[in-house]
Amino acid sequence: MALWKTTVDLRDAWSNDNFFAARDLIVHKIRASRWTQENSEIDFILDELSEVANTEDFDVLWNQMYDHADRDRVWIRLF
Repeated sequence: MALWKTTVDLRDAWSNDNFFAARDLIVHKIRASRWTQENSEIDFILDELSEVANTEDFDVLWNQMYDHADRDRVWIRLF
């Protein structure tokens, strides 16, 4: 089992039926986390993520975000 340095809890964001509201809440919560203070590469992805208009583009950036989270030992809590 991995030893996580920090957790970003996004459970409530995924339950939102409005794509833009969910996207904005996800970006907000990640920006507010300790993780972004430790990794400037995340800021670039968050800037891009905050402007996506569809789920396909979101998924591409989300996969990049998730890869960084794994590398940085950040648990993104989804459920």
